[in-house]
Amino acid sequence: MGAEENIQTVKDIYAAFSRGDINTILDRLADDVVWDHNSTASHNVPYYTTCRGRNDVRRTFFGPLAEATEVTRFEQHDFVGSGDVVVVRYSADVAAKRTGRSYLVRGVHWWTFAPDGKVASYQGLDDTAPIVEAWRG
Repeated sequence: MGAEENIQTVKDIYAAFSRGDINTILDRLADDVVWDHNSTASHNVPYYTTCRGRNDVRRTFFGPLAEATEVTRFEQHDFVGSGDVVVVRYSADVAAKRTGRSYLVRGVHWWTFAPDGKVASYQGLDDTAPIVEAWRG
């Protein structure tokens, strides 16, 4: 697949996320996808984790994200693609349900594609300071 097709797949994934359609997202992932969202951050944020495989992504990332947060705005600002990589700068307004605190997330998502057009790996890199502060209880 080329960069333009991969960019469109990422746009489709974000559109599905905005609709709450997790199954469509999972369908775009390779069976053995590696999903890493700020797993090295020092935190108690439940969805900052590394997942391996679609079922793990559903259970360990999307499940806790839906249970623990309310996303009121999610915007993508840039899509840059080259070969099998797509990088997206984004921002979101989120609230931590446990603490009731809201925070602005700014970061980058790094998507890598397998030759069949499925997402082989995802890495989410956020500005963690406001997030970790909102989760402090």
